[in-house]
Amino acid sequence: EIVGKIAGFTGLVLQPSHGGASIEFEDAASAGRAALQLDGYLLDGRKLRTGSVDELRHAKGEMRTDKIVYGGGGAKKDGAKASAGSTNKKIFETLAGIIQPGQPTDSRRLALVVARTLSRVDMDMVRPHTPLLATPVFASVRDPVIPVKLAAEAAFVSLFNVADEESKVFDNEEDFGRVADIIDRAVTIAVRIDKAAKKAAAERGEKKPGLQRIFMAHLGNGDSDPEIVQLRSEVSDWVGTYPLPWVSSRA
Repeated sequence: EIVGKIAGFTGLVLQPSHGGASIEFEDAASAGRAALQLDGYLLDGRKLRTGSVDELRHAKGEMRTDKIVYGGGGAKKDGAKASAGSTNKKIFETLAGIIQPGQPTDSRRLALVVARTLSRVDMDMVRPHTPLLATPVFASVRDPVIPVKLAAEAAFVSLFNVADEESKVFDNEEDFGRVADIIDRAVTIAVRIDKAAKKAAAERGEKKPGLQRIFMAHLGNGDSDPEIVQLRSEVSDWVGTYPLPWVSSRA
C-alpha cells in the first residue's frame, strides 16, 4: 500500500525473525527524504482491544501512551462514532498533552501524524477542539528534531487548512476577536517587560546581558503583575489545561 505513494521508496520486506523490516530505496540521494516521509506515514493495522479511552488516558509509560494515540487515531480514521462528545474532547486533550515539547519524541511525532490525519478525514469533528491542538502544534513547528518538525508542519497545514476550508476556521467572530485582543495585550506586556529587563541589566552594569534570560526571569516573577496575572487567567480559561510558556520557563 505504501510503495508508490512515497517518492524514492521502492519496497518493504518484512523480517519475521526479528520483528522488523528491510526498506528499499531507489538511490542514496532520495533515501533521506523518503525515510522522513515514511516516518510520518500512518498505516492501518490490526484492531486491538486495549480497554476504554478513560483507562488508556490514565495509563503511564511511553508504550501505553503510543497505544492511546494509535487507538484514538485509528478509531476516528475508520469513522467510528464516539459515545459522547466528552470522549472526543478527552482524545484531543490527550493528543495535546503528548504533542507538547518535553514528551517522548516518537510519541510526539505519532500524535502529530494522528492530528494531521484527523484534520484531513473529519475537520468538522476536529474544529471544536482546535484551541487544544493549536498551541502544542505551533510550538512543535520550530522543534530541533527534524521528524517532529516535519510532522508538526504537516499537522499545522491540515489543522488550519484555510485554502480548502475557506473562512470556517475564523467564522466565530467572538473567538477571533479574543485571540486578537490576547495577542495585542501580550505584545504590550512583552515590550514593557523587555524595557524593564534592559533597565535592570544597565543598572547592574552588564554590558552584554543575556536579555532572553533576564526577560524570562521578569516574566517568571509575574505573579505580582496584575496585567500578567489577568492575562494568564483569561488564556487558561479559554485554552484549557495546556501548560503555558511561563509555567515551563520557571523549571
